[in-house]
Amino acid sequence: MNNWDASTFEEHLGKRVSWGIVTGRDYSGSAMVTQELCAIVNGKQIKMAAIAEELKKKMGTEEEPFEGEVPVADV
Repeated sequence: MNNWDASTFEEHLGKRVSWGIVTGRDYSGSAMVTQELCAIVNGKQIKMAAIAEELKKKMGTEEEPFEGEVPVADV
């Protein structure tokens, strides 16, 4: 019992989740499901489209904005 802590306890209960994906069409309730999951597992929601838009702004310049697809590895 030297190395027993809350994370070890949760792992033994089967509550260990590294990551998950929630997908859905518009107005399907995926945003609500994501919010509830984040609250339950103390998670964080990552919106890939928003991150891609930020990267496009960084990859382009004011005179010539970036218009191609952002590589998934960069996201």
